[in-house]
Amino acid sequence: MMRAKLSVKHGIEQLQIEFALERPVAELQALLEEKTGLMVRKQKLMAAGKVISGRPGSLADAGVKPNAKLMLLAAAGAASAGQAALQASRVGRQDALERGRAALAERAEQKGIAVGGAASSGATAVAAASMQQRAATWQKTGIAALRDLRLAQLPPELFNVASGVRVLDAGGNQLAVLPPAFTVLSALQRLRLSINQLSDEGMGWQLLGALPQLSVLSADDNRLTALPPAVATLARLSKLSLNGNQIASLPDSIAALTQLRALALRGNRLAALPAGLGGCSALVECDLRDNQIADLPAELSQLTNLRLLLLDNNRLKAVPPALLSSCSSLATLSLHSNPITAEQLRETEGYAAFDERRRKKYDKQVDMRVLRALVAPLKTAAGDAKAQLKLTLAPSARAIPAVHRQAPSTSSHVWSPSSPGKPVARRRGSVRWTPALVAALLAGYMLWRAHSSGPQAQQAAAGGGGKAAGAAVTGEGAATAPPQQCAPIQSFFPWGAHCQRLQHVCVDSGQLIFYDEMFQSGSGRDPARLPTLKIDRTRLHRFPWRRRPGGGAAEDDAAAEQDEAAAEQPGGEHFDRRRLPPLPARPASSQEPRPYLVDPHFSHCTVPVVIYPLFAENFAHVFHDLASYLHALLRRTPWRQRAKLVAVTPDGLALSPPLASLLPALSNLSVQSWADFSRRLPPDYNAATDTQHPPPSFEGGEQRCFASLLVCGRRFRPAKPLQWGLPQGAEAEPDALRHAVPRENYGFGQEVVQYVQRQSGSSSSSGSGSGSKSASNSGSRFLGIGGGGGSGRQPLRVRFMQRDSGGRQLLNIAELVAACNAWRFTPPGGGPPLTADCRQVALPSLEAGVSAAQDADLFVGMHGANMANSYLMPPGSSTLEVTPFEFGKMKGTFGPSIQNAQDASSQLLWWSAVVCDPSLSEPGPKEVAGQEPARYWPRDRSVRVPWPVVRAVLEEAVALRGDRQRYLDEFYLPGRHRFYFTADGVVGHGDQPLCAGA
Repeated sequence: MMRAKLSVKHGIEQLQIEFALERPVAELQALLEEKTGLMVRKQKLMAAGKVISGRPGSLADAGVKPNAKLMLLAAAGAASAGQAALQASRVGRQDALERGRAALAERAEQKGIAVGGAASSGATAVAAASMQQRAATWQKTGIAALRDLRLAQLPPELFNVASGVRVLDAGGNQLAVLPPAFTVLSALQRLRLSINQLSDEGMGWQLLGALPQLSVLSADDNRLTALPPAVATLARLSKLSLNGNQIASLPDSIAALTQLRALALRGNRLAALPAGLGGCSALVECDLRDNQIADLPAELSQLTNLRLLLLDNNRLKAVPPALLSSCSSLATLSLHSNPITAEQLRETEGYAAFDERRRKKYDKQVDMRVLRALVAPLKTAAGDAKAQLKLTLAPSARAIPAVHRQAPSTSSHVWSPSSPGKPVARRRGSVRWTPALVAALLAGYMLWRAHSSGPQAQQAAAGGGGKAAGAAVTGEGAATAPPQQCAPIQSFFPWGAHCQRLQHVCVDSGQLIFYDEMFQSGSGRDPARLPTLKIDRTRLHRFPWRRRPGGGAAEDDAAAEQDEAAAEQPGGEHFDRRRLPPLPARPASSQEPRPYLVDPHFSHCTVPVVIYPLFAENFAHVFHDLASYLHALLRRTPWRQRAKLVAVTPDGLALSPPLASLLPALSNLSVQSWADFSRRLPPDYNAATDTQHPPPSFEGGEQRCFASLLVCGRRFRPAKPLQWGLPQGAEAEPDALRHAVPRENYGFGQEVVQYVQRQSGSSSSSGSGSGSKSASNSGSRFLGIGGGGGSGRQPLRVRFMQRDSGGRQLLNIAELVAACNAWRFTPPGGGPPLTADCRQVALPSLEAGVSAAQDADLFVGMHGANMANSYLMPPGSSTLEVTPFEFGKMKGTFGPSIQNAQDASSQLLWWSAVVCDPSLSEPGPKEVAGQEPARYWPRDRSVRVPWPVVRAVLEEAVALRGDRQRYLDEFYLPGRHRFYFTADGVVGHGDQPLCAGA
C-alpha cells in the first residue's frame, strides 16, 4: 500500500504526514487526534473546500490525492481543550528539563566532577516531574503518548488515570512484559506496542482479552513466535498488526475475530494459514508478504468482503480457484516473487471474474485521475497554485528538500478566452462553477475517452513521449536529454535480500546525501534518522603504511597473538589492518556546493552497487568470495546492463589489481573505487563530450544522483546445491535466493574468459601452437577420449604452474615436466596410447592465466590464489592442488575442492594431493625467519612431488573422460579425490588421512 505525503494545517501548526490514501478517513482522524489532541468527534477535516471528516470510505474515495493540503478545525471554531493541554504540557516539560539541568550542573560543580557524573539522579527527577505532567495530559485528552522513551516498564502514573485512557502508544521502547495492572485500562480502544522486546509470555494475551473496548492492536517488530488461541477473546478487534515478528503459526480460534477488518502479518515465518481465517467475515485487507506460505486454505473463499490480499515473497505455486471466484470484492491480489507464473494464474478457474473486478477498479482510478486533471487548472484559478506545480513535477523532483521549494504565490493564473495564451491574474475563489462549465468539462472528458482508444493513443503509449527517466549532468548542473531511456525497475529481487537499497541519494566527495523529505526538518516534526549501513566487522583491509606503536610488524608469536586477540575484541583491530567504516552520510542542505546537488535529477537508469571487498589484494578471495557471488546475482537480474559496480577501498586508494582485472567482466559500465565514483565534478563538466570507455553510467556521462543505490556491506552467504538438493546446473529457487547466493566460481570464470577474449579481439587463446580451445568450443580433450576422430588421440595438455619467488613452490617441476612428456597410457577400451604435452607456465596477469588455462587439460600447482585460474579452463578439465606437510591441520585446507563440488555451474574436476612425508616439504621464508604464528608455517612450505602422484591423477581423469557427475559420485562424495603420498608415491586416497601429519 503506497504512502502519500499530506500537509495538514491546524491552527498555527503545519503537520507533515505520510498516509496511505487507500486507508479510511477515520484512521487519519485517529492519527490526527493523537498528534493534536483534538478528539475525533470534534474534528472538522477539510480537503479542497469540502468536509471529509466522518465520511465512510477511504481518503482516495474522498478525492484526496498525493501532496494534498488539508485543514483541520475544531467543531466549535476554536482550539480544543486537548490542544491547549498538550501545549501546556510541552511548556511544562521544557521548564522541568531546564530546572533539572541547572540543578545537576550546580551539584556537579560543588562536587568537582563533570556534569555527566550526576546525570542519573537529575534525569530521574526530571523524568518523574515529566511523567506527572504527562499523566495530567492523558487524563484530559485520553491519549497516553509514551513512544521512544526507552522505557523498560510502563510508568505507574499511567494506571492512576487508567479509566480515561482511550489511546496508548508505547512503541519504540524496551518493554518485555505487560504488567497485571494492564487490565485496569478498561476504556482503552487503540494500543500500539511496536518496536519493543515483547515475547509470547510477556505479551499477556489474557490481559488484552480483559479490555472490552480494544479495537486496534499493533505489536510490530517484537519477539513473538506464535499467535495463541487466547486471541479469540479480543472479539471487538478491527485491526491487528504483527509485522516483523517470528510468528510461525496462527490458531483456528482466529475465526472468532468477526469484526476484524485489517490483518497485517508481513515479515514473519508463516508456512501455512489456518482454516479458521475464513471465519473473519469482515476482513477487508490482509497483508501476508515475506513469509513462507506454500498453500492457501480453501476457506479463504468465505471472505466476501476481502478487497486486498498481499502475498509477495512466499512459496505459492497455485491459488485456490474459489478464492478468485467467491471473494466477490477482491480486486487487488499481489503475488510477486512466488513460484506461480502469470500464465498459471490466468488459467486458474475464476480468474476471469477477478480480472473483471480488477479492471473496473483500475478504470475507475484512471477516470478519476483524468477528471481531476481536467479540473486542476480551474482549481489553480481558485488558488491552489502549489498543488498544481507539484502535479507537473517529474518524479525525481518530488524528493528535493523543502528548503529548495518555492513558496506558494498569492495569486494564480488561468487561461483567459479573451486573451489566448496570456495568463490573467485572479483572486482566490473567483471561479464560478456554473452548470455550463460542468457540462463543458464532462463533454471534454468524453472526447478524451473516445480519443484515448484510437491508434494514435496506442502508438503514444507504446512509443512514449514522456520525460526521460534519467538526465546527464552537464555544465553547472543543468540537465540535458539523455542518450537512451529505460523502463522503471519493477523489482530489486534478489538484491534486496543481501544488500541495502537507498533511494533518492547523491554522492559527493566520499559522502552519501539523502534527499527524501523525511530526512528534512519540517513544521511540527523532527527529521527521520538516516539509514544505518550494515558492514561486516570481519572485513579487514591492509593499511601497510600504518605501523605498531614504536615499531613495525609483530616480531614474534606472542606479539602477533596479542594483535589478533585485540582485533577480536569489540572495536579492536590490527595495527596495520583496519575495518572499513560505513560510508559517511548526511541529509541534503540548502548550501550544496554544486548546482547538480542543489537541484538533482535522479537517474533511474543507472543502479550503483557499492561493495565492500574481502581481502581485496588476493586474486582468489576476490574471485570466489566476491566476484562469483556478484556473477550469480547479476545473471538473475533483468536490469543487469544498468548495474554499476563500485568498490570501497582503504583511504580512497585505487582499485587493487584483482578488483581492477576481475570486476569489469561483470558489467558494461566502468568499475570505479568509491573515491573516484563520488568525486565532485568540475563546474565545466559536460556529459555530452565525455567519451570514456566503458561509459561511467547507463546514460553515458558521469552521474552523481540516483533513484536507487545498493550497498552490499556484508558477506554473501553461500548456497550449497549438493546439500540443498538442487539439481546440477539448475537455477536456484527464489526462496533459496532470499537466504543465500550460489557460489558460481566456474560460471564466473567462463565469463572472464569471454571478456578477456573480447578485449583482445580474439575468440581463442594462443597456446604456443598446441591448438588451444576457446570457452565457446567443446571443451577439454578428456571429453574426446574414446571417440573415433583423430582429435581423441591428440596429446593431453598438462601445465605445471610456477609461482613467484618465495614459498609454496613445486621443487622438482623440471623433473615432473620431463616425466610427463615421456608418459604413455592405453585408456580403458583400447586404442592408440595416449601421450601428453607437458609444460611449465607462469601466470603474471589475468590475460596470461586465461591463455594458459584455455591451453590446458590438467593444471598442476601448489595451493594458493593461483589455483583460481583453474576456473578459466574448458569444460571437462581437471586440476591437481598440492598441499604441504601438516597443511591439513589448518582451517579451510580443502576449501577450493569443496567449493567446486558445491558449484552447480562447474564442469571442472578438482583433485588434491596431500603430503604425508615431512622430508618432501621445505620450510617457507617466514618459517625460516621465525615470523608469524607457527600455526601458519605449513601454509607456505614448498613440496617435492613424486611423478607417480601426478600419473595416478592423470590416469583417473582419463578414465572419467571429463564426466563431472561420475567424479562427484565415485570420487568426491567418498573422499577418493584426495591422494595421500610419501616419497615412494601414492599410499592411498579417501576422506581420512592415511599417514601421520597430513
